[in-house]
Amino acid sequence: MASAAKGKASKTIDKWKRKKWHVLVAPKMFREVVIGESITDDPSLLIGKTITQNLMTLTNDLRKKDCEVTFKVVDYKEQAGITEIIKFEILPSAIKRRVRRARDRLDDSFLAKTQDDKLVRVKPFIVTISNTKSSIQRDLRAGMRRFLVAYINSTTFETAMTDIISSKLQKDMHEKLRKVYPLKFCEIRKLEIAPETRKNKNVATIDGVPEVTPDPEDDIPIMSSDEEDSSTPTDDDGQVSEDASEDEAADQSNVQEDQDSEKTE
Repeated sequence: MASAAKGKASKTIDKWKRKKWHVLVAPKMFREVVIGESITDDPSLLIGKTITQNLMTLTNDLRKKDCEVTFKVVDYKEQAGITEIIKFEILPSAIKRRVRRARDRLDDSFLAKTQDDKLVRVKPFIVTISNTKSSIQRDLRAGMRRFLVAYINSTTFETAMTDIISSKLQKDMHEKLRKVYPLKFCEIRKLEIAPETRKNKNVATIDGVPEVTPDPEDDIPIMSSDEEDSSTPTDDDGQVSEDASEDEAADQSNVQEDQDSEKTE
């Protein structure tokens, strides 16, 4: 009995000793930096593993602290797992902070095909500077989807990810939609590769989205680009903007009101 137990224990130890740590490296768009490690005795088992990183740690940009990117291991070369980016996402808490009273939040979610024939799920969201009519909301949603479908169909998945991470796509979309109604925020909440399943057959096309024709009778405020807020809550120097400070102050005020109400009860 004792010898059998020792034999089993030695086999377990030997199996663990055969395992080695293997580094996981980011794609070229992130300068192929090391983003993690995984231990295994068979490097082929690394294929398909995923790892999520905060975008601020990869770009050294404080403005990206509320964004995360997910990588998937697709190959193994020179003692390292080679990854590719499969998802970009803004944290839900960051989105919640940007929505305030007397503003309308408009979301969308749809499937589209990239130029390199990858099926992706796109989830944009915008916040208006004030409450709007249903007709304006309809035009904003249609304009948002039409712009993104045309963009996704004409570019590769890697280029789309690069433009989102650099905020180029968000700025272009903001510039397009502000002609319909002034916006407070304009963001891509999530972009990810979608599985090719029977459930994901409803792919959006440019022909299926109506063109935006604003009603001239709609009361749309005229604002300069300086008066409108950008899609990021920080300045170019990485400092927190006045709007972000106001949002944080509002959050603290709401917390204080909740504490006061609890004490009263």
